[in-house]
Amino acid sequence: MERRTPRDMLSPLPEELQLQIIKLCPSLAALRSLVHASPSMSRVLGRYPLEIVDAVLEPAVPVQTRRLMRAVLRGRASSFPASLGEARRIATTESSTTLSFNGPPI
Repeated sequence: MERRTPRDMLSPLPEELQLQIIKLCPSLAALRSLVHASPSMSRVLGRYPLEIVDAVLEPAVPVQTRRLMRAVLRGRASSFPASLGEARRIATTESSTTLSFNGPPI
């Protein structure tokens, strides 16, 4: 008897639409389930990991925690700044565009 595998119903959609859909996940658990269920969504997550995780975490996770998670994701995505000066510039830019943190500098 031939076993039928489920078809990825999201794969025919353009990548831009897939990106918008994946960013609507209400939690990291939902994001994980979606990328396990859909190979095309897994590829989209692989291409835009920081953008997607930021969008999923924004409504539920405090900004300080998101900053730490973003730093870890950048490291895993191999997109660390090339120099200490560039890292300082990025940190200054990000801190001026997000809520202020009343603790020691990270």
